[in-house]
Amino acid sequence: MYLGKALNKNINCVGDLSIKGIVSQNVNVPQYNFRLLQNTSLSLVMNMADVVSSGIYNVINI
Repeated sequence: MYLGKALNKNINCVGDLSIKGIVSQNVNVPQYNFRLLQNTSLSLVMNMADVVSSGIYNVINI
């Protein structure tokens, strides 16, 4: 996982695996990326998190 990549921040990677959910576009301008993320629907992000977490839960409990 690359923390802060959407805002062009250089933060150390975390963990061995990651799941990426794309909710907006990247325009390579930190100020615009922040504004795009602020205007992204929270329900879209929450639904994506529900699907991902349910999938992980189902795989672990097979």
